Amino acid sequence: MSKLNFFAIIFAIFIFSFISCQKNNPVESDTDFAQYLPLLIGNYWKFDVYQTDTSGKRIANTDSYIIKVMDTLFYQGKKAVKIDNDGSIEYWAIEGSKLYAWGAFDDDESMKWLLIADLKGSKWTLLEKEIETEYDGLPINGTLIVTCSKGKKENKIIKGKPVESQQFVFEMTLQGYGYIDETMKIPINFKNRIQFWYGKNVGMVLQVAEPSEINIGGIINKMYGEEHELIDYILK
Repeated sequence: MSKLNFFAIIFAIFIFSFISCQKNNPVESDTDFAQYLPLLIGNYWKFDVYQTDTSGKRIANTDSYIIKVMDTLFYQGKKAVKIDNDGSIEYWAIEGSKLYAWGAFDDDESMKWLLIADLKGSKWTLLEKEIETEYDGLPINGTLIVTCSKGKKENKIIKGKPVESQQFVFEMTLQGYGYIDETMKIPINFKNRIQFWYGKNVGMVLQVAEPSEINIGGIINKMYGEEHELIDYILK
């Protein structure tokens, strides 16, 4: 057998093996957010709410509530769904890999569609602006930045079964100064993280508002967090 024929046969075997492997083991790519948040009318999810201490440990079950899909409609330029979130009406929209919510971060911001999750995304900025606010009566000027990023995948146990879940993380930071009077100011640094976990063919399974902290002139004040855990759901 000549070298040419030998290598041609080896190459043919390699290609055949590769194609067979591809056929037997298809690679599944997450491109449709509807896999992680089914939004048919009548779908609902029930959550228990837990307060957590400054280390993130649960200390009390404080509430429970239901999120329900009420209707489908064309809203503010998008094909959307109307959501009853514990008595509050919200609007969500899925476009391919993206999940949007209609809203605003504060009273000074106009309502708009906010990109709150993207299976193809990495990290994006939702808001960056100069603000004036106050904390315990202390006037504060600073830069507020809100970002969202795609996190890790992890199985979450829902109703006794593992559910493949995708994490998204909101991060809010405020850096600026607090003004004791017109001539004296002190540095302010606030940060907060909220995790949202979406389970494949289930919906949102967990929301974790991590314990947050504000640093005022080197004095750190830590605040409790909160977790919302899915305990029941019905999908149509």
